[in-house]
Order: sequence, then C-alpha cells, then structure tokens
Amino acid sequence: MALVLNGSNDTITGLQINSSNIVDGSIVNADVNASAAIAASKLSGVSAGKILQTGQQLKTSVSSTTSLTFVDLLSVTITPASNTSKFLLMYKVPMSTSVNGYSGMVRLVRDSTPIYIGDSYGSNTRASSQAVSTTSNGSYRSYDLNGVLIDEPTTPNAITYKVQFKNDYNGYTVYVGRHLAGDTNDYYGTVPHSFVVMEVAA
Repeated sequence: MALVLNGSNDTITGLQINSSNIVDGSIVNADVNASAAIAASKLSGVSAGKILQTGQQLKTSVSSTTSLTFVDLLSVTITPASNTSKFLLMYKVPMSTSVNGYSGMVRLVRDSTPIYIGDSYGSNTRASSQAVSTTSNGSYRSYDLNGVLIDEPTTPNAITYKVQFKNDYNGYTVYVGRHLAGDTNDYYGTVPHSFVVMEVAA
C-alpha cells in the first residue's frame, strides 16, 4: 500500500513501523495509553517484589484461653509458588488480661517451629508479643498486639503459619476480641483479630 499524506485531517496511511524504526528513548510513559493492555510476560526486571498470592484468617468472635502453654489462635496454610519466595506475615491480636500485672502472650509459628521470638533470657518465655494489664481498670480494655515479619522458608511444600496465644498465670484467663471483665455497655468494644500472609517473589 502506498504512503498517503492527507493534509486536511493530518493523517498518514500506509505507514508501517517496526522495531528498527523506533529509536531508543523515543517512547515515554506519556505515549502509552492508560488503557493499554500489556502482558505480564512482557515486563522484565520487575518480577521481584510482586505479590504472588495471599491468605488470611479473620475472627470476629471472642477467643480465650487458660492454658499456660501456647495454643493455636489463627492459622493460614499456603503452598509456595517458588522455593525462593519470601512471606510477609502480619497479625493483629487485641488481648485483655486480669488487672494489676497479669499478662498473656502471642507468638508466630511456621509449622511447628516458633519464629519471630526473642532471645533466651533466664526463664523468660520467648514470644512475639505480650500484653500486661498494669492498672486497676485494666481488665476493661484490650491491648492491641501487632507484629510484622518477612520469613524465608526456602521450601516448595505447603506451609502452615500460626499465631498462638497463652495465659501467663495459673487460674486466670486471657481474652482476645473483647475486654476481660465482660461488661456489655456500648462504650466497650468487641474487635476482630486477624492474620495475613503474603507470598512475595524474591
């Protein structure tokens, strides 16, 4: 087809452009239409950091324990897309304990292995977070325990990540999701607890 220049409407027909006609640096972001569909396979150099998959457990009900050892609270099972992937873990646990120094703890676990825990220090419990009620009205509030970790398990097999919790004193109870005292007035809240796992390309 012959090349046709139309001065009345400023158009050119019959023009073919291939890669040899395009000068490096001649196409900028402004030249790409906002609705252009570009296949992910055509994007190179940006694979690292992509979110490959996500998992979440959300509880809106109340959880409690009298256990002096860690028991499961929240869990997410996920099969890695690659054994080089990293995993971003985030939890929110609103915990309430008895007044005047009573406490509870949470910890992260990968399968049966505790992760994101403190170093050994005497007889201290190695945990991820701890809530301590230090005031006389402490049982009327919950303490938000939050944690963020990037884990590198280096396995292609399914992984179960868990948030576990425990009570610290025999004969007492810790609550998650509401204050320990159990008052039902509207100025007290019931709040969710959640656990999010994101697989990130390495």
